[in-house]
Amino acid sequence: MVVTFDFDSTLALYKFDEDYGTRFIGPNEKAIQALKKHYKDGSIIYIVTTRKEDHERRLPDFDDRGRVLSPNVEDFLHEFGMSRMIEEIYYTNGNLKRGILNRLESAVHYDDDEEELEALPDDTKGMQVEFATGDIRPWNSIEVRYPAA
Repeated sequence: MVVTFDFDSTLALYKFDEDYGTRFIGPNEKAIQALKKHYKDGSIIYIVTTRKEDHERRLPDFDDRGRVLSPNVEDFLHEFGMSRMIEEIYYTNGNLKRGILNRLESAVHYDDDEEELEALPDDTKGMQVEFATGDIRPWNSIEVRYPAA
């Protein structure tokens, strides 16, 4: 089975920062545990991110105090012990992930972005990662998101 993971706000957590917009705060242990479980169960794991590949080469970004604002994907995977578990990293350069997920025949995709989850291929199960907490739940695009008035 092929399982795909977004990177930003899925494997790597961020918080809003008045000075920098968003700031990297560390790994999402919940998503990393899910990735490790899929790997242990024999799944093939890919990272599919909307990051721009040419910008990725200039990362990590640091603030004026030397704190990481945005990590490099490969460095992050190495630091947190996932490098050997990842088959490949795909960069969509700002485009929706649907085409790559379809080509990879992703059975399950983890992402924080509702637009990406809405656009999943029909055969791909979505797992929504909550930006603020890193919590994971199955995506249901039919679900009513706000109670009726």
